[in-house]
Amino acid sequence: MKEALTRTKCLHMTKVVLHQHISMVITTIKTWYC
Repeated sequence: MKEALTRTKCLHMTKVVLHQHISMVITTIKTWYC
């Protein structure tokens, strides 16, 4: 049970970091092209 929870937590953190990174890239592109 604890292992599954840790895995879910890790996956969630990866998603959050990935989302932040994508948002940053989009913002950078907007800044460059606008």
